[in-house]
Amino acid sequence: MNIALLKKGDQKTFRELIKATHGDIYRLALKFTSDSNDAKDITQEVYLEAYNNIHKFREDSGIKTWLYRITVNRSLNMIKRNKTKFDSVSIDENSGEAKNIFLSSQYEADKPLENKELKFLLNDALSKIPENQRVSFLLFNHDGLTYKEIAEILNISHSAVESLIFRAKANLRKILGDYYKNNYKSAQVFKTNNVK
Repeated sequence: MNIALLKKGDQKTFRELIKATHGDIYRLALKFTSDSNDAKDITQEVYLEAYNNIHKFREDSGIKTWLYRITVNRSLNMIKRNKTKFDSVSIDENSGEAKNIFLSSQYEADKPLENKELKFLLNDALSKIPENQRVSFLLFNHDGLTYKEIAEILNISHSAVESLIFRAKANLRKILGDYYKNNYKSAQVFKTNNVK
C-alpha cells in the first residue's frame, strides 16, 4: 500500500485499502459488539476516521495495525456508550482457542460441548473478565495476530500483552471450569436420582 498516496488523499489508493482490509475490520468490530449493524457502523467510522486523519499515521506500524487500533477504540467507545445493550462480546464459534481453554481445564466432558453452547459459555465468560484482558484475548484470537502486533494496536509493551493474555486464559479457564464442574455434577446427580 502506497502510504504517500494515501496521505495525499488519493481516493483510488484509499479504495484499495478498504478493499484489502474491510473484511478483517468488520470481523474485529463484530467480535466486540456481537451485532452486525453495529459492526458495519464501526467499520464505516473507522474508514472515515482513517481518511480524515491519515496525515497523523506515523508509519511506525503497518497500516492495518493502525486500522485495528481505531477499530478497537471505536468498538470500546460504542460499548461504553451503550452498556445495557452490550452484556457480552463475541468470538468465532470455530475458534480452536475456545475449545482449548475449556478442554484443557481439569474437568473433562464425556462428550465435547456443541459449538453453540461453547460459544455462549465463552461469550458469557469473556464479559466477566477485565476489559484489558478481554481486548487482548479477542485480538489474540483475531486472524492469528502476534503479541507484537497486539502490543502495537494497544500501544503497550510485548510483556504486558503476554501477561494480559495469560491472565485472560487463566480467568476463562476458572470461570468455564467452575461452570462445567457445577453443571456436570448436577447432571450426574440428576442421572443417579432418576435410576429405576
